[in-house]
Amino acid sequence: HIFRKLSSRKLVFNQILRAHKQKQYYLTIPAIYSQLDGICEEHFGYRLFKTKNGVPAISNYIKTFNNEFLEMLLSTFSNISEQNRLQSKTNISGSNRHDILHGTSLNYGTKINSCKALSLLFDVVDLLSLKTS
Repeated sequence: HIFRKLSSRKLVFNQILRAHKQKQYYLTIPAIYSQLDGICEEHFGYRLFKTKNGVPAISNYIKTFNNEFLEMLLSTFSNISEQNRLQSKTNISGSNRHDILHGTSLNYGTKINSCKALSLLFDVVDLLSLKTS
């Protein structure tokens, strides 16, 4: 399913999934986050993690569908943005995307965080399906 929608990223996704299966979570999480930003920029014109006044920039796009599932998805994105904002203010390391990609978080490499990142990736792929239907 994911490879059909994003066939140009097949090699990257194969390596991400292989690393996840091999429990190399420190590799999977930043790779997924960078792919999420690229996918959203390419297909929606917004980077997934970009915010404006604390609100995900992609929210206006999601709201155009008037769909309960997407509103839940938007809530997930908003929670991630809020979590990232709070963690940045309190210097808590963990699954904060910014801290992970900039190398200041050192304890994010857990199975649960990798599964959360994969789940978010699959949510974005589902969003792509709605875009093309």
